[in-house]
Amino acid sequence: MPTAQVVLTIAIAAVTAHGSQPIQWAQPLDGAWNNPANWNPAVVPGVAQGALLAFDHPYAVSVTTNVLVGSLSIPNSLATLVIQPGRTLGMLGPVVNDAVIEINPTNADLDSALRFHTSASISGSGLIRLGGETIRARILSTSAASIVTHEPPHTIAGFGRIEAVLVNNALISADRTFRDLIFTTHPVVNNGTIEARNRALLRFLNIDVDQGPDGLIVLEDFNTVANLFNATIRSGALRASGGAEFKAPGDTTLDAVTLSGPLTLFAGSTLSIANGLTLDQGILHLGAVSGGNTLAFQDRIGVHGEGEIRLLGPIIVTGPAGPGEPIPIGSGVRLTGAGTIDTDLIIEGTISPGFENAGGTLFARRLLTFTESTVFDAHLDGRGRVIQQDTFTQPDAMQQLDGTLVLTVGDGYEPQTGDRVTIIRRPLNVPGVFEGRFHTVVTPTPPDPRLAYRVEYDPRSVSVTLHCVADMNDDGQLNIFDFFFFTSLWESGDPAADLNGDGLFNFFDFVAYLNLFNQGCP
Repeated sequence: MPTAQVVLTIAIAAVTAHGSQPIQWAQPLDGAWNNPANWNPAVVPGVAQGALLAFDHPYAVSVTTNVLVGSLSIPNSLATLVIQPGRTLGMLGPVVNDAVIEINPTNADLDSALRFHTSASISGSGLIRLGGETIRARILSTSAASIVTHEPPHTIAGFGRIEAVLVNNALISADRTFRDLIFTTHPVVNNGTIEARNRALLRFLNIDVDQGPDGLIVLEDFNTVANLFNATIRSGALRASGGAEFKAPGDTTLDAVTLSGPLTLFAGSTLSIANGLTLDQGILHLGAVSGGNTLAFQDRIGVHGEGEIRLLGPIIVTGPAGPGEPIPIGSGVRLTGAGTIDTDLIIEGTISPGFENAGGTLFARRLLTFTESTVFDAHLDGRGRVIQQDTFTQPDAMQQLDGTLVLTVGDGYEPQTGDRVTIIRRPLNVPGVFEGRFHTVVTPTPPDPRLAYRVEYDPRSVSVTLHCVADMNDDGQLNIFDFFFFTSLWESGDPAADLNGDGLFNFFDFVAYLNLFNQGCP
């Protein structure tokens, strides 16, 4: 006696080789699929036939037993096909659907599925609505060779599981509040849109999603979430807006992806970046105080576009092993927070160690290269200390300073004369020194016109002091030694001696200094 698999194989071959006329729903009335009297001719469609639901009237067809059919066509947009709880509609050919196909609409605790045994397409202008948590409503492929192609303008929506080898060229929508739509088991190719809205939850669980140039995973509305758990997203875009958010509770890879909106990496997880990441107003929240995380660059393409990388610490930033060019943090990207950078970076954008109103340390175990476009953002808080740059440690190699230093003052902070904070430092036990200086320094308005913020450089640190301008040597007294100190700065072309800010060192700087000297200190 032949096995069930042999029978199925023979049936598939027969459908493929010979085809057949579809068996039509007999009249526009509700009824059960498995009742022969509801079909014309009076035979329940099987593996060698197609099923056709025509008649331009509203009616519902219920799949109340497990069914295996050659193909399915529903040109009647008013019809509804219901795969009841605990039942499976198996397909050996395409689905053309202009109506509504409901899979377990009551969320009953039974496995209900639309199962594809061969490669086939889903097309038409209709909707397949999943209505079951965990495995209660599923779209399945029986094997990796059974590829399901979802064509526009058809839509798949609801909550449940998609476990098909899927090529999505249309719209798939998680749209049920506080319900999950899960992609798992088989890889997905997304050339269309996969969305979540209305506070629904979208999950990509242990799978790869390869996106075409127009492939989009989009989240809309407050508290709408997509979880990337041990998932790889290649190409295309991830977009979150209106309070929606991507989350990575497990190891995740973004490969040549464009990110808009926030993505949060959970404690103990790794976010890998391959072939570069483009931020389109995207924000990476990386790390948590409850556990370590890793941001791992797989190559040296880096992060570009417009957005922010927030290292929430403890987190380690790593790169590919071996020598090579530093990994760029692009000109529109802001790197901020606390953690450990264990790879060479070239900062073309903004770097802001620490957190507003908190403090924090960026530990750089490898060389950070500053460029002309680098912006080093130092934030002073209400306690009179740098917190966005609580400390910035640059162990390893010689650091050449460059770019722009921007000092900002937090709300409620009243700087005092003599306040001094170190914004970059190198421990004594670490070899190497700092060289150069910031080409431009942007400071807030001091609390008194006789005061100024002064940047102080030495081989192992860079500090900022609020000082009396006339007291050039900062000894607390105004005397001839301050005049001599100013003269030495003026002769060496030190920017601190360009008191009128015209970029020149001339008689007018002496006049400006004498005026300040005569005004005294606060």
